[in-house]
Amino acid sequence: MKTFGYLIFLLLLAGCEKVSDRKLLVGNWQLTSVLDKEDDRYYYYPDTLDSMVSMEITDSGLVWLSGYCNSGMAEFTYENNHLRFYDAILTEMYCNPVGMLWEDYLYQLVFVYEYQVSDNHLSLFTNSNYDLFFHKTEDP
Repeated sequence: MKTFGYLIFLLLLAGCEKVSDRKLLVGNWQLTSVLDKEDDRYYYYPDTLDSMVSMEITDSGLVWLSGYCNSGMAEFTYENNHLRFYDAILTEMYCNPVGMLWEDYLYQLVFVYEYQVSDNHLSLFTNSNYDLFFHKTEDP
């Protein structure tokens, strides 16, 4: 009986971690840097990234994406440290003087396999050439 009670406690604890993970993920996030794994080089906003890129992760499983003059949305699921974005829709308008380079970063969301969130920082690790790093902001 003691083992059964311990098992129930562990299951409840695991459930609490998922709730806190969701609370930590929900909010507005601004892209602050990108790691180009092929060149082993970081690009930082605003120094070397071309424009502000942000996303709003909602409690309903939707992600609203925005950049210099384009926007989009995606859906997401997560379990433990595995985060998956899918059904991403992005506008593809050419933006002077920036162009469309920021969209390259948002397209990387579909390659995310793992995330880490702490101290208002969100790290998205991908199966592509780029990892994405965000900072939580107050405004969308």
